[in-house]
Amino acid sequence: MTTWAINLLQKGKEIYPQSYLMAANLGSALAQADRYIEGVPELERSLGLQPSSTLALNNLGILYAKKVDSARALDFWNRSLTIAPRTPPIRAAVRAAGVGRSGGCNRGMRGKGTTAGSLSRAALLSSID
Repeated sequence: MTTWAINLLQKGKEIYPQSYLMAANLGSALAQADRYIEGVPELERSLGLQPSSTLALNNLGILYAKKVDSARALDFWNRSLTIAPRTPPIRAAVRAAGVGRSGGCNRGMRGKGTTAGSLSRAALLSSID
């Protein structure tokens, strides 16, 4: 089904090249199919077309969390929370990525102590609860 969605979204991109939603959804579908190298540029293109797209910001956060780059994931989620502070999908994504009350992240940032990354986690958690 993901292949079908990717093909449909690629055709949509040809028809509506300036659609940030088309780019965001195509990037998300590519990422869901583990085609990160293609998905990231589409999500970033979406942000270029619509910098306040929480859809693109959240999906980039999810993508980087899957790639075990917690600092980048948290950066995108923080940017999204600046735009929409109480968005449930952001809170769910942060929880799914393993960010917990203990100030640690189950992937990527374990054992880093008090760093810019841990301060970002603390700020993120305080904004979502």
